[in-house]
Amino acid sequence: MQDISIERLRMIAIALIGSVTCIIAANLIGGTIGALLSFLSVAIASSAAILLWLFSNSLNEHLTRTQDKISQMRSNIAELQHEVKERSEHALQLQMLIEVLKSITAVPDAEGLSRTLLEEVVQMFGAESGQVFFISDDGQYLEEVASIPAKEPQQRRYSLSSQGGIVAHVALTGRSTIIPEQEGKWSDKTTHSLMCVPLTSAKGVQGVLLIEDSKRKFTQPDLRLLEFLTQQAAIALERVRLYEQVEKLSLTDALTGIANRRHLERHLELELARARRYGYQLAAIMLDIDHFKKFNDTYGHLAGDKVLQGLAKLIASEARASDLVGRYGGEEFLIICAYTDLNGALTLAERIRKSVEEKLLISHNGKELRVTISAGVAVFPDDATDEVSLIEAADKALYKAKQAGRNRVCAYRDVKENSS
Repeated sequence: MQDISIERLRMIAIALIGSVTCIIAANLIGGTIGALLSFLSVAIASSAAILLWLFSNSLNEHLTRTQDKISQMRSNIAELQHEVKERSEHALQLQMLIEVLKSITAVPDAEGLSRTLLEEVVQMFGAESGQVFFISDDGQYLEEVASIPAKEPQQRRYSLSSQGGIVAHVALTGRSTIIPEQEGKWSDKTTHSLMCVPLTSAKGVQGVLLIEDSKRKFTQPDLRLLEFLTQQAAIALERVRLYEQVEKLSLTDALTGIANRRHLERHLELELARARRYGYQLAAIMLDIDHFKKFNDTYGHLAGDKVLQGLAKLIASEARASDLVGRYGGEEFLIICAYTDLNGALTLAERIRKSVEEKLLISHNGKELRVTISAGVAVFPDDATDEVSLIEAADKALYKAKQAGRNRVCAYRDVKENSS
């Protein structure tokens, strides 16, 4: 009844009054009962029709307003659902970012951090492939340090120049790139979409991360998310690389650039533990420059330093990549050779001795000076059972080589045979 206006109520009243008036008039006139009933029926029907019309219009208006409200409610619900979906996606992305940052900050080395970062990014964006590149120390190359799918172990290098493609462009400009469709310069296929972002720290661009996919198109929101992630990763990467540089300095001989005694002893301890666990042989080769004190006294310490530097470089070039070469102290050098028996160690030591004799020349005051070396070889577990006794055995074999006339190689086996 609230929807019925005053005007409509007035019309209803008039209709009712008219009907009653008709009934009274019929009685006064003295009409028959049939006439009276006829008038009454007409009056009631008229009133009913008026009421039905009025309520029908009111109901239609009410239904129309109700439908409008329902439509508005549906629109509000759709907006709320869209907002909830967006907030859920943002929350999921935030959680993923937190997990990724936890993963990469737990990795102690730069290459391991790069591999972990790439794995997490490829998984997050559903990419098919990706690479991480570091800029070389001389600033001339991009060196691939991680890839998905994994490639051959050897490191891939690309020229860092304006002609070096997308990755070089990003490294040189420090600006991210997103390309919907690109012929894969850094992969073996045509990619549908790629994103390439710099790894930038306070010191500038350290490297580049690239991901590719052949089925989807990356978007600008994807690029912004990747940029935020790599910005955080670059901070962690700078910290790890700085730590590695400090660690390297603490484990490197300042004069020769090879491992120092601390590094050698730590490495030998770890390698012996592995050798015991897996049951393989390990050799230690101790080398010493013949008559080095006399050489220093004659030609001076600067010439002596040149000999040490040249010998370190020559030994490193002759040794295998798996061998650790270091300066043990003074003019003594030590080579630690995992998975090496006595014959293998003797062969390596003799090759180095011969190479020094033939190739190592030191220029001093217009003269070409030559030196020779002596070497001693000991093998775990035949000659020793721990790092201290292994070094002692190699040193005794070296002493035997010097006693025998220098410029030669001796095995600890020979020392044991002579003493028995």
